[in-house]
Amino acid sequence: MKITREDVIRVADLAYLELSESELETYRAQIDEILEYIGKLNELDTPTSLPWPRFSATTKPPTSPSAKTPTSRAPSPPTY
Repeated sequence: MKITREDVIRVADLAYLELSESELETYRAQIDEILEYIGKLNELDTPTSLPWPRFSATTKPPTSPSAKTPTSRAPSPPTY
């Protein structure tokens, strides 16, 4: 998907930005590069399963020793 100058102008208007002609072209090119990269990522064959173990509502994830210390359950001090 190619981004046009008009697309950048529309987004800038929605964000209440005033862009110069050089900024319009710079942002158009940058957004275009980002979308091309996303398109390449979408072409990758990724597995449907997650690489880490999943836990259901009936099983509990393992806890680390630091999670059992009293300081980890203490409330944080108020900020003003």
